[in-house]
Amino acid sequence: MLQRFTLLCISGGLVLATGCNKPTPEPKAPATTTTAAPAPATTQPPATPPAKPDDPAAIAELEKAKVILTRNAAGNVERADCKEAALSDAQLELFKGLPSLTYLSLENSEVTNSGLGTLAGIVPQLRVLGLRKCTAVSDEGLGQLKTLTNLEQLLLLYSRITDAGMPYVAELKGLRALDLRGCTQITDAGLAEVGKISTLVDLKLRNFELTDAGVKHLANLKLRTLEIEDANAVTSDGMVHLAGMTDLTKLNLMRTHIDDKGLESLAGMKKLRDLRLRGTSIDGTGLKHVLGSKDTLVYLDVSETPFGSDGMPTIAELKNLETLEMWAALIRDDDIPQLLGLAKLRDLSLEQCSRLTSEGLAKLAALPSLESLNIKQTRIDNDGLVALSKAPKLKSIDISNTEVTDGAIDKFKEARPNSTVTY
Repeated sequence: MLQRFTLLCISGGLVLATGCNKPTPEPKAPATTTTAAPAPATTQPPATPPAKPDDPAAIAELEKAKVILTRNAAGNVERADCKEAALSDAQLELFKGLPSLTYLSLENSEVTNSGLGTLAGIVPQLRVLGLRKCTAVSDEGLGQLKTLTNLEQLLLLYSRITDAGMPYVAELKGLRALDLRGCTQITDAGLAEVGKISTLVDLKLRNFELTDAGVKHLANLKLRTLEIEDANAVTSDGMVHLAGMTDLTKLNLMRTHIDDKGLESLAGMKKLRDLRLRGTSIDGTGLKHVLGSKDTLVYLDVSETPFGSDGMPTIAELKNLETLEMWAALIRDDDIPQLLGLAKLRDLSLEQCSRLTSEGLAKLAALPSLESLNIKQTRIDNDGLVALSKAPKLKSIDISNTEVTDGAIDKFKEARPNSTVTY
């Protein structure tokens, strides 16, 4: 009873001391101490292990065999060119001593299918393999390359490879560049396999056997470079299969059977830098379809075509041209002014443009960047050559088989002592 009374008295005293009208204050939140999260440990990528050293004995043997070796900045051999060596299968073992080798050209070698199998087992790091004119290698040899998972470029020029070898090539999943120029046994059927290589960006062909049907097999490739040469059965009808290749920067259709109608399929291309139409049937009326690339085009070849005055206004719009090849084109003196706005033009060939005289050619002296001029087998005379001596940057000129005399050549050399004259 006494304990209860004491508690009541204490409670009453607390009420009197604090008053009845003030609310009881909320207790203060305890001060919080913010502890910064520890900074994540900086994990540096593991250092690249130093390259394994080359085998000096292997290098000595390869150089003795006339293999040309190129070293990288670290001093290791990264490139081997065997064009002059004529290597055999037995010598391929020497490449095992070059652990940094990424480029190997076996051109003209005596390597066989069996040798390629050996090679694939000892240089897995290889990125570029050249088998140009390796006549002892057949289709079966290409099947030995499937273990070269780093291979990006395969160069098979002028080899015995046929359509039967193309399925093996299609198995090289990282392949980016394939050169089949001069492989005359590759037909449209082989291109059906090539069209399956989705990683391919660079394809070169030179073969009379190819037709528009073969070009169709390539339609879905995302190519940046395409060269189809000496394929007379490839026509303007086949060009429609190239229309979707809008990433192309180089297109070479030399000596195919296309005409100006075929150029319509190039209208959607905006990235062309190099266009070669030599030996085709274009007359220039369809060249306007390449103007989508007028800001990027720096190289144009319309040599050995019936290209004439109708195409010159389009050339005048190609302001970034640096090289223009018009050998044997059908242009005249009054077409020359169309070239004078090409301020970046450095190399110009008008060889065998037999309708051109000094009246037109002399005007080329106004080209501000012109360095090399080929007017061989034109109708230029002494006065025309003297006028061309005023071209501000001209370094070389070819006037072979023209009417220019020795006296005019001497005057040109006096005016331009650092320029080369071929006559």
